[in-house]
Parts: sequence; C-alpha cells; structure tokens
Amino acid sequence: MRTCFSLAIVIIAQTAFAVKPQYAHTAAESRAVLIEYCREECEENSAKPRLPYRETFQRALTGDFRALHVIFSSPDYHTNDMRWSEMPWHILHVLGDRRFAEFALSRPRSELSEIVSSVTPGDDAMNYFRTRFPRTYQIWKREGPFQPEPEMPGFDYRVRHLAQALAADPRFSSVRLRKRGTILVVDAPASLSPGDRAALRHLTQHYLGKKGKLVIGR
Repeated sequence: MRTCFSLAIVIIAQTAFAVKPQYAHTAAESRAVLIEYCREECEENSAKPRLPYRETFQRALTGDFRALHVIFSSPDYHTNDMRWSEMPWHILHVLGDRRFAEFALSRPRSELSEIVSSVTPGDDAMNYFRTRFPRTYQIWKREGPFQPEPEMPGFDYRVRHLAQALAADPRFSSVRLRKRGTILVVDAPASLSPGDRAALRHLTQHYLGKKGKLVIGR
C-alpha cells in the first residue's frame, strides 16, 4: 500500500513539474507576447509612423477580421523579420483554430496562402499543430508550404481537388468518397444541415459535374 502511495506521489510530482514544449502556449501567454511585440516593435519604434498600434492589435486578438488583415498585410504593423515570424503562431493560439481558419478563408487565394504560410510550427510541433488546430492545419497543408507536385496535362485531378476541399472543412469530416463504375459517389450523413447540404452539393457539382453523385442519408 505504501509503495503504491509513493508511486502515486512520484507520478503527480512528475506531472506537476513536466516541462511544457516551447511551441505550446495558452491564449493568455500568446496574448502577452503579442502585446509586448506591439509595444517594442511598433509603438516604441521611431522609424514607424504614429498609428493606433495597440488598439489594432487588441481588436485583432478578439478576432476582428479587418484588424487582422491590417496586421498581416501592412508593413507598418510588423517588422517582417525573425521575430515577426513567430507572431502568427501566437495569433493562432489567441484566436483559436476556428476563428483563425475563418479569417484565412475570408481572404483572396493569394493572401490566404501568405497567411497560412506565415504560421511556422517547426517539425517537432507538427503533431501538436495537427491535433490542436485541425482546421488551420488542413488549410496550411493545402495552401501553405506543402504544395502538391505540378499537375500533369491530361490527368484528371478533380477527385483530389474535391477531397482536399472536403478535408479543409470540418463540416464534412463524415463525408466519404467511393467509386461506382465511372461515377464518384459522395456519401454524406443525414445529420447535415440544409445549408451544409447545399454547400456540399455545390462542391460536388463544381469539382465533378456529371461524373459525381451526391447521396445523403447513408
């Protein structure tokens, strides 16, 4: 009994003093890093014009799309150096997966690619990135640094494009693709809302045309 009790104490102590990975942050920790960056690199930077840096950063960290766009696109609001390269990772931690992904998807394709490419988790953080921020990870994988090989002329990539579009949208995590002769069947659960059904129908038509068939209620 005493041995079990001692072992429990050791496990609790190890857990309490476990070293958190450098890439993992709470929203509060990342917010503090970003406000410090705003103060040191923007507010106190004599080379920059006098702009409402603190107000813009604070609005951005509440998920305001306009403020986020300013921070990512305006050179006045970042330093475009090694220190700035760490900030999008912190912005992701403050906003959370859903809001960051929504912001990225709200921008034109060229900007979307730049935004998600600016998130640099590092090789050791990939599993953490994939599991904690699955929506952003899928967009990052599709639009960011891991671009697919150039497409070969004459090869039909529509199925792959549809699969990538489905993987990037959490609403369609239960959707499955299967071949039936020359037709690709898009199987979806009956639980999809009317709006999600319409969106899925649009994707199926857009990528597959007459070669696809949407089946709901499997």
